[in-house]
Amino acid sequence: MSPVPPEPPKHGPVPKTMSWRLISAALGALATLLGLYLLYRVFQRYEMNDLVAALREMHPSAVALAGLCTILTFLGFGVAEYLAVGYAKGKPPAALTVLRVAVAGLGVGHSIGLAALSSGAIRYRMYTRRGLDLVDVAKVIFFSGVTVALGILITAATLILLRTELVAELVQVPSGTLVLMAVAFAALAAAYPVLCAIRRRPIRLRHTSIRLPKPRLALAQMGIGALNQMLIVATFYACLAPFTKASFLPIAALYVGADATAVISHVPGGWGVLEYIVLHFLNEPRLIAGIVAFRAIYYLVPLFVGLTVFLADESLHMLKDRPRRRAASMAR
Repeated sequence: MSPVPPEPPKHGPVPKTMSWRLISAALGALATLLGLYLLYRVFQRYEMNDLVAALREMHPSAVALAGLCTILTFLGFGVAEYLAVGYAKGKPPAALTVLRVAVAGLGVGHSIGLAALSSGAIRYRMYTRRGLDLVDVAKVIFFSGVTVALGILITAATLILLRTELVAELVQVPSGTLVLMAVAFAALAAAYPVLCAIRRRPIRLRHTSIRLPKPRLALAQMGIGALNQMLIVATFYACLAPFTKASFLPIAALYVGADATAVISHVPGGWGVLEYIVLHFLNEPRLIAGIVAFRAIYYLVPLFVGLTVFLADESLHMLKDRPRRRAASMAR
């Protein structure tokens, strides 16, 4: 009697996790292509020699001011990260340790985009050596994302309400619509600490339960988020000021709008989006030199520093772990 051939394997439906990863990868690729296309549209209008000549005209004091604002921004990120780890773990590691993780994770995440994945991977790698697990790191990323969103909402609402007519003329949107948007932004930001006060049960996010922070911590998130956003805007203005007659407020409004657009579209680092929006609304060709300087000071330098901190942490961990691995190999 001949053996019965085995049944072919039955392929069930694709797991939801795999489907979500494929969708995320596809969206990330599309966002990257969009950013590259916008960069091409912007830079095709300029000669490299003109760009280099404009950058050489930038006064060292403007570079120093932008660098100082960048340092203060990352110190603010470090404070927000310390609060985030305390919220997730209860008792955070040493402040300098948290600052190192923030510089490494956010320095890389801000530059290459998809911060929840890029900086999240670095945070996970560095935090798990210091007593945090995957759920704790997810809570840190959630807390940090909310802090950034609150900063954008508060800053956008403030800028619109301070100079409604100016922003309306700049972005070609009716003043009444802008005021309604500002009120909605402010209401969303104000609703967050209220929600934290009235809802003490954890919120379910897929397979994880996340407890909202206490109202006092939520208010601290709002303050740090808004302060950090203004420091980023100050960095941007310091780079653009030598090349434009536009004042601080319109440049701030354009940056916040471009930043929000980049966050929503998931374009890595907002590359292309910022350049296109600013040069579209402020039709001053020399501004491209200021944007390039901003990219170098706020994105590329922190990327280099972040990678250096991360690689140094990896090297120290390998040196500390070498005796244990040697003992394990000898025991075999």
